[in-house]
Amino acid sequence: MTGFGFPAKPGLPDPQDAEPGANFGTQPSPYREERLRQYLRDVDDKLAEALRTGKGPVHVVGTANQINTLVERSRNKERVGERVERAGADKLTGHLLLDVIRPAREKYTAEQRRAALDRLGEGIGQRRFAAGTDEIWQNVQEGRVHLLLVEDGFQVSAIPEATHLRPAASPEDPDVEDDIVDTLVETALGTGADVVFVPDDALAEHGRIAAVLRY
Repeated sequence: MTGFGFPAKPGLPDPQDAEPGANFGTQPSPYREERLRQYLRDVDDKLAEALRTGKGPVHVVGTANQINTLVERSRNKERVGERVERAGADKLTGHLLLDVIRPAREKYTAEQRRAALDRLGEGIGQRRFAAGTDEIWQNVQEGRVHLLLVEDGFQVSAIPEATHLRPAASPEDPDVEDDIVDTLVETALGTGADVVFVPDDALAEHGRIAAVLRY
């Protein structure tokens, strides 16, 4: 991420870091630990601002001490996804960092998908449920969608109207949207809904797209 004060590099080392002292190499410096806490508080403040722009998780990579120091005091604790213990990750390129966190991201995504499908089952049982693009379009416009589930490969063309989606008679129709699903997702996010993408065929009996309603 760039912006919101990121990348947030720590300040220059304190002169005390250059003084080995009697316990050099055997125990952490209290000065260093306090500067780490101050630095991570600053990172957390910047992170809070950045997270206002989206709903995704934050996977934290670092040493166990760094991770614990950040998370235990974080204002953004509920947004923390997986924790990956790895020293020196700040020196990795973005591509290599993705490789490091890929297993954690895959684990997190699988857990989120399972939880979303469980919530969908509860919504069906409580009759707070919608399925199919047209029915969900109506509920999204009314701000009633709490959780939107969409199959990864689902795409459909339609003409959006105030309360309904009209099937496109021709791809050349000037009002047609090639992928109305993108609009549904963006609108749902704008109303505060959670959106989870699930594997293809997971929602086959619900028209490839389903929602749990707020009421």
